[in-house]
Amino acid sequence: MAAARGDLWLDELWSLQLARDARSALDVFWGIHHDNNDYLNTLWMMLGGDGAPPLFQRALSVASGIGLVALGAIAPLHRGRLEAAITALLLAGSRFLVHYGSEARGYGPGMFCALAAFVVLDRFFATRERRWAAAFAVVGALGILSHLTFVFVLTGAGVWVAVDWVLRKRASPIALALFAFPVALLGFLWLVDVRFLTVGGAPRYEGAAVLPDLAAATLGLPEGPLRWLALAFAAAAGFELFELARARDLRAGFFAGCFLAPLSYLAVLQPEHVWPRHFAVLVPLFLVLAGAGLTRLAGLGRAGQAAALAALAWFAVGNAVQLGSLLRDGRGHYRAAVLLILENSPPGPVTVGSFNDFRNRMVLDDQARRLGVQSRIVYVPAAELRTRPPDWLLMHDFSLAPMRREYLDVGGHIYGLAEVFPYAGLSGWSWLVYHQLPGLPR
Repeated sequence: MAAARGDLWLDELWSLQLARDARSALDVFWGIHHDNNDYLNTLWMMLGGDGAPPLFQRALSVASGIGLVALGAIAPLHRGRLEAAITALLLAGSRFLVHYGSEARGYGPGMFCALAAFVVLDRFFATRERRWAAAFAVVGALGILSHLTFVFVLTGAGVWVAVDWVLRKRASPIALALFAFPVALLGFLWLVDVRFLTVGGAPRYEGAAVLPDLAAATLGLPEGPLRWLALAFAAAAGFELFELARARDLRAGFFAGCFLAPLSYLAVLQPEHVWPRHFAVLVPLFLVLAGAGLTRLAGLGRAGQAAALAALAWFAVGNAVQLGSLLRDGRGHYRAAVLLILENSPPGPVTVGSFNDFRNRMVLDDQARRLGVQSRIVYVPAAELRTRPPDWLLMHDFSLAPMRREYLDVGGHIYGLAEVFPYAGLSGWSWLVYHQLPGLPR
């Protein structure tokens, strides 16, 4: 809930704009055709409306994030108390999960549904009760409506069902029909919406950095050589998966299917824009495997206990540092930047410009509306900066340590750096606010 405070960033505002443009709740499913339209999240934002505070607009994800930790206590592979405690700790302390469990997008609900799908499938195959198959039908449908990347989890579920059917010949027609319901929903959405999607685009992310950055945000690893510590957690998860397969535990097929699906997605479709958040639904499942692996390690005597404790201690400390940055800087200090501009400008209209009209103007307009100063702020488009120089200039930077240029020359008009407003990474950007300095020599 603390991480859900602060200003909305571009993608959240984009979702709010899509919710505002929808003519009805049904229009969310077949009238928007945009990849930023996460169905459940858009419906939630429609419920709140423009006037809802950020904490309300992020409440669906906050509830999902809290529920994810609760699931962690019942999801462990071997039902032991130590494993339950370790798994819950990993799910509660991961900066990645806290971040997307407090953002008004579909990733938080999608991650909750991913772990819930595993839990109900596990219960079904342990009891063969139809109520658990029905529960999976509901959870799977909600997962697809949360975020389309839930298809990775459906792939793992399909592998689990198929292997069980082949090896044990015990899948009932009713259970198979219930398992097929989320797939049918996905097919329906493809017919009415997905095949028409417009991709909003994003700054290009270096493909080779996706997995290292995902691991760093999940495990609390800083830049530099210490990122190699991710291999220790990967080894714990991989060892657990190997032991499941060696014991002919069919849950191994579920995890293998989940993690192989995105590799196939990348190899076949070769998407232009890939970000760590696109694999968010797999993070809780990885941490469940890692928690089980660390529990196995702790059972190997004092040396194993010391190694497991050291890994958990590093996880806790590293994530605490990153969470401190998230709580301090959030997804950007946009309101503070607008207040700085207003407080250092004379009464009356204030002109503000930037070199990226879409990103900066959407955020600027949102803050102006929330502060009730729409009539004071006049935006100058990028194409007019040289002929109509604004009083203030906004520069956005995605790096955590943005390059500080004390002065900018825009068509002979000199701007001095007033202040830098940082962000914590993953979502948002830093704003560098410049003020025109008339009369300063070039």
